[in-house]
Amino acid sequence: MAVLGEVGEAGSYYLSQSEELSTVLAMAGGVTSRADLQNIRLLSPDGAVCTINYEPVLREGAEGPHIQCGAGDTVIVPTNRSRVAVLGAVSSPGVYSVETDDTLLDMISKAGGVAEKAAPEHTLIMRHDATSGQPQ
Repeated sequence: MAVLGEVGEAGSYYLSQSEELSTVLAMAGGVTSRADLQNIRLLSPDGAVCTINYEPVLREGAEGPHIQCGAGDTVIVPTNRSRVAVLGAVSSPGVYSVETDDTLLDMISKAGGVAEKAAPEHTLIMRHDATSGQPQ
């Protein structure tokens, strides 16, 4: 079987029997911080494609679907393309991945929190509208 994409060690892995998806991902070194866990794809040798939302399982330890992987299967862990730039008076300005339930405060926290010199009354939030391509 093959494991591709945002995993620690993408490549081919030998399975003597079917294994749970979580075991297969662990064999491949786990997922990276850039992984889109909501859209993991399992491709079977017969051409069937299954898209799996594994985020609750891997991020929160929730009970999830028991997906079995076997010889000849391919697991693809895509890159999370949902990003936000947190700039200005925060400890670590930069671009951060957005998880499913992230709020504005979560994003500020990922950037290390508000700096002491911050002026919250001058905060600006700008969104990019994917349908029109224009900032809002």
